[in-house]
Amino acid sequence: MNEKLESPRPQFDTDTIKYLVGGLGLQVLNMIHHGCITKDDIVRFSSISPTCLDIKIELLLTLNLISKHGLNYSLTREGYSLLQELSGGDL
Repeated sequence: MNEKLESPRPQFDTDTIKYLVGGLGLQVLNMIHHGCITKDDIVRFSSISPTCLDIKIELLLTLNLISKHGLNYSLTREGYSLLQELSGGDL
């Protein structure tokens, strides 16, 4: 009775995800992949405003492309696969 019910996340193809997250979302994914794991790191080393970053982070979390661990973010398997597919397998 106390089971936590989770709704399944919709599955999107690469082109749809690329369209949904846009250039800034892909930039955030790349930055996390290359070691910028906090919001402060991402803002410091990019031109993304904190307000815009908050929106992109929530979208990336919702699409299960990143996960949150305290104040840090990391790519999920789906996020890594997306970057790998978009880069032609060269990560």
